[in-house]
Parts: sequence; C-alpha cells; structure tokens
Amino acid sequence: MSNTNITHTVIQGAPRQFDMAELHQRQQDSRAIYKASHSSYERASAPIAKDFLQLIADKLNTGSTLSPFPINWTDGDYNTLLLKTAKEQESDMATLDILARAYYIEELEKEHEWYKQLLTQQLLEAEQAKQDKKATAEKAKLLAAIKTEVDSCYTPLTIPKV
Repeated sequence: MSNTNITHTVIQGAPRQFDMAELHQRQQDSRAIYKASHSSYERASAPIAKDFLQLIADKLNTGSTLSPFPINWTDGDYNTLLLKTAKEQESDMATLDILARAYYIEELEKEHEWYKQLLTQQLLEAEQAKQDKKATAEKAKLLAAIKTEVDSCYTPLTIPKV
C-alpha cells in the first residue's frame, strides 16, 4: 500500500556562483542610490547667522559645494545641506562597495546552504523510500511464508452437502 500524498523534495537548478559582473552591477547600483540620496550630503548648521556663514565658507573652501536644497534662515537654527567633498564621497562609495560585496557573498553563501539542505532532504527521502520499499517486500515475503506454514498446519475445511 503506497501513500500518494507524500511530497518529495526535488531540486531544480543549481546555486549561483560568484559573478564579478553581477558584483560590479550591484556596486554601481549602490553608488547610484548613494548619489541620488541625502547620504552624499552633510548638514551644516549653527545657531548664529555669522557662525553659519563662516561654516559654509569653510566647507566651500575645503571642497564641499552648495546643494540644490533650500537654506533654513530661521533665527537660532541656520542650516543647509552641502554636497560632500569628492574625497568624502569616494570614501563613502568605497565603503558601499565593500558592503555590496559582503552582502552579495552572504547571499550566495545562504543560497548554497539552502541548496545543500535541499539535497540533504532529497537524499534522506530517497533513502527512506528505499528502506520502506525493502521493508514492504520483506513483510510480503514473511506473510507469504507464514501463510504457507499456516495452510500446512490445517487441512482444508470440508463441508458436507446436505
């Protein structure tokens, strides 16, 4: 008797391998998101207008540039966003490249581990199926031997015709 409701693990495909082109694409995507976000900017603020203007001048002299965002001229809260220097941006993007690589490798490792777990499950199921089939065959053989022994112990029942 076979149970047809049993699901079997079947592996389709294979885990991806490290692909330098995919890594570069991920790094480029990460850099594009960085450049389009506020992460490439730094906030400059001061409570006094003169200090704020001096801070802006100092930042512009070190390579920062004004952003397209508005400047807040509220008394006691002067602030704006300045585009970071090219060196700061490159440092940030180098860090993003390292993170993109780490995330990519972690993703690949998880995928490989998942495939290993699937294969383990598939092999266990196959071995269990073999053992079940063998046990069923042995039980059928044993039942046949027992039936033969039982049949040899008793004579067939004879019922006279009335």
